[in-house]
Amino acid sequence: MNTLSTPRVVVAAAVAATALALPAAAAAHPSVYVSSAPADCIAPAGPYTAVELLATCTTQTRYVFTNHGNTYLLRESNGKTSGGVISYAHRPTGLAAASDFNVFALPPKGPATGAQPHATCDVAALNTPTVIRSWQGVDPFYAYVPFQRTAAGVDDNAAMWLPVVQAATGVNLAAVADTDAAREAACEALPGASAGSYVPADATQNTLASWSSGQVHLATAPLEEELAHRDAQIAALGASAALGASGASGAQQVSALQAEIAVLKLDLRHLQLSLPRTIPSPGGLARKGIALTLAGPPKRIVRVRALIGVAQARTLGLRSRVLTIRSVALGADGNAAFILKPATATAARLRRARGSLDLAVDATTGDRHNVVSATLGR
Repeated sequence: MNTLSTPRVVVAAAVAATALALPAAAAAHPSVYVSSAPADCIAPAGPYTAVELLATCTTQTRYVFTNHGNTYLLRESNGKTSGGVISYAHRPTGLAAASDFNVFALPPKGPATGAQPHATCDVAALNTPTVIRSWQGVDPFYAYVPFQRTAAGVDDNAAMWLPVVQAATGVNLAAVADTDAAREAACEALPGASAGSYVPADATQNTLASWSSGQVHLATAPLEEELAHRDAQIAALGASAALGASGASGAQQVSALQAEIAVLKLDLRHLQLSLPRTIPSPGGLARKGIALTLAGPPKRIVRVRALIGVAQARTLGLRSRVLTIRSVALGADGNAAFILKPATATAARLRRARGSLDLAVDATTGDRHNVVSATLGR
């Protein structure tokens, strides 16, 4: 079977081109671009024309979903083409906030799209604008409440919607298995639900991690080849030594090669952030910051950010969910220990926090990226 698909390079180029055209407001909010392409094509027997080949294809709708600078490619697979991610690229000009118009309607009346990275349960208790906004804040990113116990990996946090779902329906999703079958059973047992009320997430065709892994491979493949070459050299020298042909000079060469291999292995390391055993409270973060360790390729400069949820940032009166950013220099051994502390103005807001905050810390350098999360308790 022969298949046709849109090359990843073309999609990535389109993402880059459209991202440059985004208004400032859209850059910090989701934007969705919809395209279609032939898929699952079957080559007819014998000589055939392009028209005959395309006649065997199905049309596949795809969503290029960009959120906080991260890009994901979703495939329309659940049959629901509305009420998904809210695209701020469709915001009518002259409106200051999403609350100024119906964000839950389809364009051109509103910006809700068919892109749906989460599973949902289509029941009245979860479909009111008040409930949908309750886990997101003034500018909602999604026209639904997710119905799953884990995050979808799109810069989201399940802790934001789990209590909302339980309060609205009585369902504790944390106790529901993370499978479509289990979620469907829990959904369809709710009042007003019927067969079809449960809607699985759209298929994720490419994630930020998968695109990043391609970049990492391009950067590390030459190092891996060099490492294999050095291993082969050591094996050859070892064979010569067994035959008594290399002597002291062979031992010196082996030692030198082993030192080179140690350096190459350090260059191949992924970034790894580590949190302290004791996580501070919001007030503790404001006063003393949070102590972190970071491992990665030696002598790299790494950008490290601390972030909280969008709705939590709004509650505290912060203009951005990013609490602080700093550059960290990894040492010759690829390690660094440092303290991440908010600026004075941000720290003053954090001291007013009531209850816990969801903290994420991300680190980026070149082709390497790592994220860790924690809850800042009282």
